[in-house]
Amino acid sequence: MKFNKLNIHGSRGFPLRNTLFSPGSGKKGLALLFPGAGYTCDMPALYYSRSILLSQKYDVLSLEYSFQNQGEMFDPDRIQEVLEDGEKVMDSIEKLGYSEFILVGKSLGTRVLTHLLSQRKLLDRAKAVYLTPVFSRVFNDATAGVKQEVFMVIGTKDPFYSPELIQDLKSQKDFQLLVLEGTDHGLEIPGDCIGSILRMKTLCLEMVKFFNK
Repeated sequence: MKFNKLNIHGSRGFPLRNTLFSPGSGKKGLALLFPGAGYTCDMPALYYSRSILLSQKYDVLSLEYSFQNQGEMFDPDRIQEVLEDGEKVMDSIEKLGYSEFILVGKSLGTRVLTHLLSQRKLLDRAKAVYLTPVFSRVFNDATAGVKQEVFMVIGTKDPFYSPELIQDLKSQKDFQLLVLEGTDHGLEIPGDCIGSILRMKTLCLEMVKFFNK
């Protein structure tokens, strides 16, 4: 395992904290992990996503946003700043020579995924995993235009879980869906450690299938 840092300046002009993990020789491409507002790349769903991707021989770039670098809470009125952070990340990695990409986003990160997948030609053949997407009419309208293969994961106890909105998006775009019974916005079952671990195992197995199909 190798570790590196990329020189990425975010929307505010400050360096974005990041770590580039590499499994070594024989790598397939690059995976990008976009965290949630309060869900870092070291928390379970993204930690295990990274572990799986490394086992699949992808380099993996774990990131933070500008507001997280500054120790601030997310302000929804500054969403454009977060999307610009995503653009800055892409500007930096376009120079690195990768041709195969997987994007994984958690909650807020799913909005970054939709933005980048819709805008960046380099990502035309990418695959994307949306963990606990923020389903809404606005999100659906934007994500319906994404042409890449998408795998979405959400729990039945997540406040953004809406069978109606999921069906609405399904009517506009084909995507793979995993609904985890009883899990919340952190993809855990409150008060049930073993149940949470079993749900995470299910998520990991389905991700491996998605990456390899």
